[in-house]
Amino acid sequence: MQDPDLDPEANIVVASSDHLILKEAAFLERIRTGLTYTASHDTICCLGIQPTRPDTGYGYIHYGNETVSGIHKVIEFKEKPDMDTAREYLEAGSLYLEFGHFYFPVRVW
Repeated sequence: MQDPDLDPEANIVVASSDHLILKEAAFLERIRTGLTYTASHDTICCLGIQPTRPDTGYGYIHYGNETVSGIHKVIEFKEKPDMDTAREYLEAGSLYLEFGHFYFPVRVW
């Protein structure tokens, strides 16, 4: 990891490398939104995906109201559910799939 003294205002992206990204422009826009937010807030952002089917292979992010455009406050993280619970999460409509992408300023690290 780079020495934080070299750029104390830097943002860090931690990203899983095993995902197929089909909507690259939308994905890059979400990254920009997260980095813009963390550049001026001492917080950690995580990227969530709107589920289209119940999924037991990922954890879920229960999110609250939008605080600024595209950014929601996390209420809680949910571990990988069983299929019945994953169906409940999908029906609830207020949970994203959590797939291991995080953004934060080095000062938070």
